[in-house]
Amino acid sequence: AIDQAKIATQFSPNSVAAWETLGMIYRDIQLLAAGATEWAIRSFEEAIKLEPKNPVLWTELGKLYLISDISKAREYFAKAKELKSDYIDALIQEALIFEREENLDGAIGKMEEVVTNYPLNIEARFQLGRLYFNKDRVDDAITQFENVILLFPNHSNSLYSLGLAYTRKGEKEKAISAFEKVLELNPGNQDVIQKLGELKK
Repeated sequence: AIDQAKIATQFSPNSVAAWETLGMIYRDIQLLAAGATEWAIRSFEEAIKLEPKNPVLWTELGKLYLISDISKAREYFAKAKELKSDYIDALIQEALIFEREENLDGAIGKMEEVVTNYPLNIEARFQLGRLYFNKDRVDDAITQFENVILLFPNHSNSLYSLGLAYTRKGEKEKAISAFEKVLELNPGNQDVIQKLGELKK
């Protein structure tokens, strides 16, 4: 995939889509290949040179800096918002910066704002639920995960998180039901199989 994407950038060096695709491939293999993050950054930087007013590109570049340089990440998310004030992915990422800085209350406050303004956004609700769970606000987390499932019944991450939340509350049957749905969507998932086995003992 990388070779094909590289060829595309060589044949069409002025193609934003080619550089964006190459950047996304490198981004997706960051944990598997040394140097992939740096190549992803370079690819998105090339795409931005060609299309500097695209908020998606600035947001993707910001995500790549979240681990190594939070100030740059914040700068790029702000740039994305400047270009498109209602670009939800940038708003979500800005909230998650607070979590990176170990300010869970700040992250929750920002994410609550996003959910209030965009109540039908699945990713924002899921992230808010995850933040609530990490803050040990389990009932609030369950509410968010269930809201996501109402909007998108096969949202595996929310079903899995719901299983974890019900497990923490000691509600085994509800936890089992959630994990069984995850397993239907992800057959053979060993982590889920293990959790179900523990719950059914």
